[in-house]
Amino acid sequence: MVKNSVLSRRTMLLPYIVFSVATLFYFYDFFLGVFPSAIASDLMRIYHIDAQGLGLLQAFFFYGYMPMQIPAGLLFDRFGVRKVLVTAGTVCAISIFIFAMSRDIYFASLSRLLMGLSTAFSYVGAVIVVSLWFPKRYLPLLVGTIQVMGSIGAIVGEAPISMLVGRVGMMPALLLAAAVGAIMAFLFWLLIHDHPDSHHHTHAESNLTEMQKLKVIFSRSQNWWNCVYGFGIWAPMSVFSITWGVLFLRSAYNLTNHKAALMMSLIWIGVAVGGPLLGGWSAYLCKRKPSMIAGAILGLFASTAIIYMPCLPPFVLYACLFCYGAASSAQAVSFGIVDDNNPSNMAGTAIGLQNMAIVTGGLTLVPYIGYWLKHHWLGIVVSGVPFYTTLEFQRILYVAPACFFLALVVSIFFIKETNCQRQP
Repeated sequence: MVKNSVLSRRTMLLPYIVFSVATLFYFYDFFLGVFPSAIASDLMRIYHIDAQGLGLLQAFFFYGYMPMQIPAGLLFDRFGVRKVLVTAGTVCAISIFIFAMSRDIYFASLSRLLMGLSTAFSYVGAVIVVSLWFPKRYLPLLVGTIQVMGSIGAIVGEAPISMLVGRVGMMPALLLAAAVGAIMAFLFWLLIHDHPDSHHHTHAESNLTEMQKLKVIFSRSQNWWNCVYGFGIWAPMSVFSITWGVLFLRSAYNLTNHKAALMMSLIWIGVAVGGPLLGGWSAYLCKRKPSMIAGAILGLFASTAIIYMPCLPPFVLYACLFCYGAASSAQAVSFGIVDDNNPSNMAGTAIGLQNMAIVTGGLTLVPYIGYWLKHHWLGIVVSGVPFYTTLEFQRILYVAPACFFLALVVSIFFIKETNCQRQP
């Protein structure tokens, strides 16, 4: 009797253990995506690059990340979560080790590409775990919880990594990060399970080929409109928070690199708070669109204030940065739309398509902004590193509020309410 009771408790805890461990990869994903922003000046000095070079270095992460989203979904559908996450986590740890040891821009770019390829499995894997192990109506809430882990990773990748690099240097700090990645991959192997024996949410088997799955998913117009929304609501994060935000705040508010990175953490705190709130609101209302529309409106106002009102009082700026992140966290709700509009046996592939659209902003807009800044640079140099003025940033960062506006239009006029129900 006692033995059966212990087994029962383990069975009840198993979904939460698997979910918690799977979200560690998303924490690591965001840390790797964000840390170049916090040490941008160091990277520009070490690799002798300007804004265009920095933008390209950052974009290599997305060059690996975005194209792997659909293949990642197909691989999860085919091989299960455990094998794929263990492999991806191992490659990820190796890639940051290469970056830490590199003093050549080409090897650094290659390692960023590998980071993107391997972390492409993080979000898709965590969302698949949610879709298989938990009741459907709570998907946006739990996806919001996944975002909390990503936000914590991003916060660690901002001010703390900036401080650590300042104290011990870039190589030791990144070697420590590589060691953490290796430990994470071991935890995947040790604790993640694919097929729980006593859980009723099992992954439905399908006789469809990968191409047939893609045809079904691509044929649904709501998937494409949802992708446009995902792009619009998250591209401002790729543009500002992940890449150019620290440099902009340094210019607009005359801050040190560490203080600017610390302020950028407010955006990620906003994501951490906003994701569960908007997801929970969606679950409470049993509706998707109100949360999606609210996020787009909030982001439009917050981004406009931050970029085009650079003399904001500190407390107003802090509030706007927080709201900027909370607004972008509405992308969590878009995964509820994905789940509602696609068969459960194609979850990985459909989630991969959505996440690919979400990260497209980093692939396209980040290098575009770097290219623009390089060719409109006024020639100012500070400590041997190109310095870009507030006006230069304002002339190109219009893309952030423009993307929020795109998300607003799509969420109001083109995305159909599903009432948190599976659609025919």
